[in-house]
Amino acid sequence: MSAEPVRTASVAAALVIPPRFCGPPGSGNGGYVAARLAALAGIRGTVEVTLRRPTPLATPLRVVVDGASAALEAPDGERLAEARAVAELPREVPALRLAAVPAPVARPEHPVPGCFGCGPDHARGLRILPAPVAGTRLVAARWTPQRELAGPDGRVDPAVVWAALDCPGWFALHGARPLQRMLLGRITASVGPLRAGEPCVVVAWPIASEGRRHDAATALLDAAGRVLASSRQVWIVPRAEERASGGRAAASA
Repeated sequence: MSAEPVRTASVAAALVIPPRFCGPPGSGNGGYVAARLAALAGIRGTVEVTLRRPTPLATPLRVVVDGASAALEAPDGERLAEARAVAELPREVPALRLAAVPAPVARPEHPVPGCFGCGPDHARGLRILPAPVAGTRLVAARWTPQRELAGPDGRVDPAVVWAALDCPGWFALHGARPLQRMLLGRITASVGPLRAGEPCVVVAWPIASEGRRHDAATALLDAAGRVLASSRQVWIVPRAEERASGGRAAASA
């Protein structure tokens, strides 16, 4: 009987997250990091990325590919994230057209004002600030991707689309309540082509909450309401935040 072949993992080129694509201070935007990891590892279709530690900026990180999965490692070998191909996401997305999207609402308590995805103070960020949709559990925002976010073919960088899907889930878990610091623990996304300059809608809604864990979903719709991209997310309240709120983490979702 012949021995089973031994599977060996391969190391892809180093991944470096530029400071522009930041999330919490000193670390990368979760959606952007997830997309870059999946792309560098060659994982296509619907991808699930688990974010285990904040990803440092401007630092060469190692991508280890093993079949249809991959890991992102810090220079000291600490595992930061894992990606794998999964089954297609369900497509039940609430219908919402541009005319129904509320105007952005200033959130002076925003805990991450410099975030690439939603930070109001990020000069070159997306500044996607979803607001509650009256009579629903949805939050939504208009977004027209700028030309600088696209390649020569006019298509927006998929990593930027993942970033656009990221933060709205966090807003959905708060609705109109004050924003509480949470960390994206997992994002599963399916992203189609998006052209720069085309108006679209980013919509998000809460799914469930238990203890420090909060689940949400997001989608990107074109002006006619067609789904261009979607995600499912798991957000985690840091233990320090839970203690500071007196164990009332779930009340914010």
